[in-house]
Amino acid sequence: MNSKDVTITDVALHAGVSIATVSRVINNSQRVDPASAKKVREAMIALQYVPSIRKKSKEVFAVVVPSLENPFFSNVVEGIMTLANKLQKTIVVYSSEGKSKQEQLCLQNAASLGISGLMFCPSSEENKLLVSALFSQCLPKVIMYRRSYIPEATHVYYNNETGGYLAAKYLLEGGHRNIAFFASFWEAPAQDMQTLLDLLDSPNRGSYSSLDRLCGYKRALKEYGLEIDSRYLSSSGYSYCDGYEMTMQLLSHSLEFTAIICSNDTVAAGAIQALREQNIAVPQQVSVIGYDDSYLTNVTAVALSSIAQDPKQLGSVAFSELQNLVRGKKNTDIVLEPSLVIRSSSMPII
Repeated sequence: MNSKDVTITDVALHAGVSIATVSRVINNSQRVDPASAKKVREAMIALQYVPSIRKKSKEVFAVVVPSLENPFFSNVVEGIMTLANKLQKTIVVYSSEGKSKQEQLCLQNAASLGISGLMFCPSSEENKLLVSALFSQCLPKVIMYRRSYIPEATHVYYNNETGGYLAAKYLLEGGHRNIAFFASFWEAPAQDMQTLLDLLDSPNRGSYSSLDRLCGYKRALKEYGLEIDSRYLSSSGYSYCDGYEMTMQLLSHSLEFTAIICSNDTVAAGAIQALREQNIAVPQQVSVIGYDDSYLTNVTAVALSSIAQDPKQLGSVAFSELQNLVRGKKNTDIVLEPSLVIRSSSMPII
């Protein structure tokens, strides 16, 4: 059956629920029990059902990001809005709060608006089939800060493998060998470090920035004849507390390490605080490198070395490419390159 021929009745029959229940799920009603809602969403994906939408007299574009509290993504949205305001375009912004279930609701709400284009930064690979089910293949879509997510979209992203490589290569050149790596995820694709390492060969690796960075870290180690030691890997979230806790856990293992590569500057700030509480000098005893080159680099206890990327540029380029797609341009991925900014939190081993 062609997805365009699938009706709400077909979804209801496939899910074994009433048409009214399907309608309530599509419209994000709270009056549906979770089990029935799950059946409906699975049926929509299986049948590739696209909800019928009202035609809009005005273009509306949707943005779905993992978090608006996270400085990186709030600045991505700022970059989008700056250009959208100049072009007098209407933007609807959704935050998935880093949760796949909330992300489903955000995507469904966006689909119900009859949007003219979608900008989406997935929190994981969980909802890639849902995107294709909810939105027609011809709808202009830009996947932000992820690569190889869905074939019918343009992907605009920073080269995270290069970022991980630059951080590790700098430390290795400075004589560091025992380098800890903090991988952060909104929803972790693996619960143990060995399984995480196995995912480096997965075709879905591009759905997770930390896996690409870990691959860059691995490549740099290989250039120096070193293998990844899973004991130096930690996985958690993106907060200050996550950085603090991962560092304390690393210290509890009594491992000798001389550097930490963190997933963002907030995590790095937490790592520095944990080291300072244990009377470990940064960078004399342990070097710390963050990621994003955010405002935090100059407000941490020690000025923070960081991988620089411009989230506002990412947002602006993503929206510009979406407008190009609306005008009929073919999908063409755009890869932005990060750089390493050295400050006082890192130094070669003396």
